Amino acid sequence: RLQKGSEKLKAGYPPKALDLWAARANTWAKGGAPTDLAYVDKKAAKKEPRDTFIYFIHEAKVRAPAAAMALIERVS
Repeated sequence: RLQKGSEKLKAGYPPKALDLWAARANTWAKGGAPTDLAYVDKKAAKKEPRDTFIYFIHEAKVRAPAAAMALIERVS
C-alpha cells in the first residue's frame, strides 16, 4: 500500500518512484523479493510466481487512479 502520493504531481508519484515500484512488482510476481525493502519475516517466501497487488491509498486521493494507471503501464 503506497501512502505518500502528492496532489501536485499528475500521476501522484515521480516517474522514478513509479519505475522502482514497477520493478519491485515484477520481482515479486516472478517469485523473488526486492532487496531494497525491509521485511517483517526474515524467512524468505517460496520462490514461485505469485499474484502481486499494489494499492494507492493516500491523502492525494484524486491522484490515486492516475498513479495506478501509470504503474500499470510500467509493469511487464
